[in-house]
Amino acid sequence: MKSSSHLLYALLSAALLLLAFQRCSDDTPTEPPPDDNDTTAVHQQQDTTSHDITWEVFEFGPAGPNHSVIRDIYALNDTCVWAVGEIVNEHAHEVDSLGRWDQHYNAVHWNGKEWTLHRINAEKTWWGVPSYKALFSVYLFEDGTNLAVDQVGQLQFWNHKDTLKKITPQGTRRGSIYKIWGTSPDNIYLAGSNGSLTHYTNGQFRLIETWTDVPLNDIYGLDDHRIWTGGYTNTPPARGAFFRIKDGFSFPRWSPNLYGASAIYAFGDSLYTFNGRGFCIRSINDTSHWRYVEGESFADEIGWIEAMRGTGHNNIFAAGHFKTLIHYNGISWRMLFPFTSANKYTEEHRVVFYAVTVTERNVYAAGVNNVSGQAVIYKGTLR
Repeated sequence: MKSSSHLLYALLSAALLLLAFQRCSDDTPTEPPPDDNDTTAVHQQQDTTSHDITWEVFEFGPAGPNHSVIRDIYALNDTCVWAVGEIVNEHAHEVDSLGRWDQHYNAVHWNGKEWTLHRINAEKTWWGVPSYKALFSVYLFEDGTNLAVDQVGQLQFWNHKDTLKKITPQGTRRGSIYKIWGTSPDNIYLAGSNGSLTHYTNGQFRLIETWTDVPLNDIYGLDDHRIWTGGYTNTPPARGAFFRIKDGFSFPRWSPNLYGASAIYAFGDSLYTFNGRGFCIRSINDTSHWRYVEGESFADEIGWIEAMRGTGHNNIFAAGHFKTLIHYNGISWRMLFPFTSANKYTEEHRVVFYAVTVTERNVYAAGVNNVSGQAVIYKGTLR
């Protein structure tokens, strides 16, 4: 009788386990990961970080109709943060005492104490006047190399001494470049509009076919074999796209809760994506292990998410429209600037965060204040 009870208990436990997990992708499952990598359990076993954050707000460019905007930001550490976009200079196109034309800025740098405005890699016009293109994405490497890209796919490398430009040749991209990810200055992936995906390595550019015209809004990876890119468009018919990149090729991934991804982050065995309604957390090694967190489960309403980055399973930030900034501390999701449908259009929430970057101590969310027309960076310190 005792052995029968144990058998019945084991059968019930197995049945409940099967019901708890559903497929989040059409990947072929591999061997299940160890229990400590199980995405349904790992977040309940680890240390958490605090939702209590102290904020500083920095504004760039003059208030007015000529909007400044920061489109991307990357923190190598808390004394080296670069943000890029287009920052209006109210004296632009005026001539200084030496007869030089003043120009707008396209980058801003944080050294741990203050922000300084910069102009990265000038272009020469027909009249010999330098012109600085607006920049769309930035990425920093441990060797001191910084990389930014403009809308037309021109890569801008710079460090403390030198600058270098590389233009994506015709046929190696299909649209504007939105995001960068790479393992080194000589191994870089560029994701952009019209399903454009480009690989730069050994000094050569190559188009990676994605078979879609959906804009690829984000790209993130752990190594050369585990890279993901995705996007979504409301242009009728509304549709999304999500790909895994491996060995220089893209492989589409589809499922009911992973039909597109406007923001992507990965750490360890877990992949985090946002698809419009909420966040999907899935195991990388065993795709049958996943869970879905709808925004309405922790907030009255959330804005569209443009970016998601973190330092681990217990410190992830997602940023987007209507001043949406969400923190996941390993156990719970928290809206840091909550709003409802009744007050989402007030001046306080007319901030769009286009990018977010995270260190162990700080978070930097960057974008535009659509009321003042100024570029903004919200710097938060975790307590």
